[in-house]
Amino acid sequence: MNRSSGFNQVIEYFRSHHWRCQTDSANRLLRAGFRGTHAEFRVAVTVNESDDVIEAVGILPIVAPPGKRAQAAELCAYLSCGMRLGRFEMNPADGETRFHASSAYPSGGLEESVIQRVVGVTLVMSDEHFPAFVRVICGNESPSAVALHIREQICNRQRAVPYPAMDLAARLGLN
Repeated sequence: MNRSSGFNQVIEYFRSHHWRCQTDSANRLLRAGFRGTHAEFRVAVTVNESDDVIEAVGILPIVAPPGKRAQAAELCAYLSCGMRLGRFEMNPADGETRFHASSAYPSGGLEESVIQRVVGVTLVMSDEHFPAFVRVICGNESPSAVALHIREQICNRQRAVPYPAMDLAARLGLN
C-alpha cells in the first residue's frame, strides 16, 4: 500500500458498507450522515498522510446556546474524563458539540481495523451520549448528575459488541 492510499482506504471502507458519503479529495475529507438510536448526526473523517493520523468527528445535532455553553463544556469534560479513545468537545464560539477520535497508523499502512475502530467509536459514542447533551442543554439538568446517569445506563446494558468487527451496519442507518 502506498502512502497516498490512506484516504482511498477510508472511501473504500465506506463504500464496502454501502454508506453514502461526500468526499473532498483536495482536503482529504469525507462527510456522511448517520441515523442512530438516539439521533441523526454528521460524521467527518480525515486522513493526514503527513503524520499518518486518521481522525473522525461526530457532530451532534444540538447546539448549546450562549447561556448553556458553560454547562455543555462541563458535560464534555465529565464525559471525556477517563476515555481512552476519543473525547467530547464543544466549540465555545458557536456551541457546536461533537465527539472526536483519532489514531496514528503505521507509515503508509492504514488498515481497515484502524478505520473501523476510529469511525466505529465515533458513531457509537456520538449516538450513545447524545441524550446527555439534550438533558443538560434543554432540560436544565446538572452536567455531573447527567454524566453519572448516562455512564450507569451504558454500563448496565452490558451489550456485547464483537471485537474487532463491530456490526455498525445493523446498528446505524444511513441518512
